[in-house]
Amino acid sequence: MKLDVITNEQGEIIATARAGANDRGITVKMIPVVKGHKLHENVEVPDELAKLEPGELHKRVKQHLHNE
Repeated sequence: MKLDVITNEQGEIIATARAGANDRGITVKMIPVVKGHKLHENVEVPDELAKLEPGELHKRVKQHLHNE
């Protein structure tokens, strides 16, 4: 599964969304609007993360972000 992820200046995840279109053909485009926030696009994560609650998801996704 691929996610788009927004992080704040401290590298904490503040938002995630599935990259690409969902099963109904709807695509969400995230745009960081606060100075210092960063968009990480198409972050590859294991499919089983889709079942997690947001707090746990953010913890598990963080290990898949690369220092850019």
